[in-house]
Amino acid sequence: MNRSSTLFVQLVYYSSLIILFQMGWALTQISHLSIIPDLSESPRHRAELTALRYTASVFANILVYVIAWLFLHGSNSSSIRMDLIGPQHSLQFRKIALVCSFVGVVASILFYCLLQVRRTSSGGKHSDQTSTTPLTRTIKSTEQNGTTPSLSMFRTSSNTSVYIQMFKCSMLYKVSILYTTSRLFLTISLIYVPIYINEYYSGTDSSIVASVPLASFLASLAASLSLKSFQSCAPSSLWRNNQFLFVLGSLAGLAGCVIILWTPFNADQQVLNVYAAAICFGLGSSVTMVISLCSTANLVGSDTQYGAFIYSTVTFSDKLLNGVAVILIEYLRCESKELCPTYYRQVLSYVNGALSIIGIVILFTLPKRLLASH
Repeated sequence: MNRSSTLFVQLVYYSSLIILFQMGWALTQISHLSIIPDLSESPRHRAELTALRYTASVFANILVYVIAWLFLHGSNSSSIRMDLIGPQHSLQFRKIALVCSFVGVVASILFYCLLQVRRTSSGGKHSDQTSTTPLTRTIKSTEQNGTTPSLSMFRTSSNTSVYIQMFKCSMLYKVSILYTTSRLFLTISLIYVPIYINEYYSGTDSSIVASVPLASFLASLAASLSLKSFQSCAPSSLWRNNQFLFVLGSLAGLAGCVIILWTPFNADQQVLNVYAAAICFGLGSSVTMVISLCSTANLVGSDTQYGAFIYSTVTFSDKLLNGVAVILIEYLRCESKELCPTYYRQVLSYVNGALSIIGIVILFTLPKRLLASH
């Protein structure tokens, strides 16, 4: 078998594995998110569950980081650098994958055995209601009045017609954009912060490639853990408002973008600035992700039978645009680093900054009830 055939076989093999993994991940994620509206009809409780869920996901990321460090630490006598990770570490990565898979299987078994979800015979308490006005008039009036367009407004005799009508609801697309901007901000930060450090860091301590993402994860964990306490103890209703918290998280992300943009190379404070930017990215992405998921849960409302459809639509736009964005960023990259010496700095600054601004703009077009926290 020649080299081209071998590469083609590897492409098919690894692509198939990635496709299977992404399908399994999507099914698990959508089902898990759809359970939140079933567990409680209170926006406050849903917000708490969403924050706890995101906290657990951040903790899982940190756990994977620790497991990888345990297996890779000491596998090479040199310090940690990206160019020291290669095919010679295939055995370690196999062990990492097996351990992480085992932890995931145990968590899934505990989830299905311990969690009890209430069921309703009709799938929602508004299942017998029908719309008495045209859909376009209903959407227009609900947007003008600042109320949440309940999915019960869109019911007809056919379930297929319900889904078609929901696709015509502008709120669905606005919530999708809100979630996608938050998720894409997180994705770009996770992917390009280590690359930025590896290419532009002028110091000699190469362990910063690993410690900076860890700092971002820890900041995300702290933000998601404190979100519930912050909303409960805040002295004013303004501080408890999800709209205000989303803006606050977006401003934290923008602060990280500014720090990256204004950090000069070969500067003594470069390390501190990179850590500060990573912490801002972690804080901002955590808050905006939780609030956007809370808005999705509020859009579902009491019509939990459509929860999977709403979450699948929102997460589909996220996965599609995330993939397109990363491909586009890499396509626009110069072939030679000398031609674009600050490319990844600009990606982290301008792209993430634009995403934060877009999220804020979309936020103020949403009805207040979609952002209710109690």
